[in-house]
Amino acid sequence: IALKLGGHRKEDIKHTDVVVANPDVSVKNPFIRYALRLGKRVENEATIFFSLFPAKIVGVTGTRGKTTTTAWTDHFLKAGFRSAIAGNSTEHQFLKVLDRAGKLDVAVAEVPSFHLELFDSVRRAPDVVLVTNIYQDHLNRHGTLRQYALTKAKLFERQTSDQHLALNADDVWTRFFLRQRPRARVWFFSMRSLPRGTQGIFYRNKAVYFQFDGRKEKVLELGDFVARHGEHNLYNLLAGSLAAYLAGASWFQIQRRIASLPAVPFRQQVVFKSRRLTIINDTTATSPEGCIAAVKRFAGPRTILIAGGTDRQLDFRQWGKVVPRH
Repeated sequence: IALKLGGHRKEDIKHTDVVVANPDVSVKNPFIRYALRLGKRVENEATIFFSLFPAKIVGVTGTRGKTTTTAWTDHFLKAGFRSAIAGNSTEHQFLKVLDRAGKLDVAVAEVPSFHLELFDSVRRAPDVVLVTNIYQDHLNRHGTLRQYALTKAKLFERQTSDQHLALNADDVWTRFFLRQRPRARVWFFSMRSLPRGTQGIFYRNKAVYFQFDGRKEKVLELGDFVARHGEHNLYNLLAGSLAAYLAGASWFQIQRRIASLPAVPFRQQVVFKSRRLTIINDTTATSPEGCIAAVKRFAGPRTILIAGGTDRQLDFRQWGKVVPRH
């Protein structure tokens, strides 16, 4: 093994067979473009995982709620399968999960847009794809919201008719995804009753209903879920339970595990609480919409909001209205 440290040189790329890029390196990077121009094989950890993982894959993407939905889908699947989370954290690195692939029945993979830029070379599509929602994010990398959404769509563009695609019926970008003509069987999740002729699940009166083949059936009782987890997590529950069902879990198994849903670190996480002070860590709310959700849940006249971060060229007008109001 020869180590070349302290920078990049075109001759290093010219004399190699495979370039494996950190996901933070854009496909527009001049060295990546040079490698592609030479016909080199360009990969990242996610493309390697999807190409080599032998068992079932549930792929989760979107802007908000990916990590919670991924964690909860895995939690539901563990009732009957040897399941694991893959991607987007040091604890669940794609290649670490790949090392124990022979001991798993299914992997629930969180796939951000940075990984998806190189998915044109991936021949194997997830058995189930779930898109949580689309909001403005990473525009400093993708340029436009449309290009950002097209990058997300790479996760399902190679799916076949015997695979499943779950979309948020309440999200304005779902129509855009349907215009990409997905070949997979399309399902929806919603906070409102689904239109006739569509299939999926929806929430009503503290319960979840499954609509399929012209019939509606109550499949989950949620009880005090909103009081325990917050209203915004209803979408994550709908998404995770639908993804788990499409991957093979029964509604009975999902119902039994709702009471033990795991809290996900850094996502509206209460890290300290006393009679005088509560501290909430929501450091993954890296878009205006994420912060708005936390402010609506927790904020009041005695709340101190600490915010900041990298400029992603996002629109903060709605954020600027909601924060002072709360």
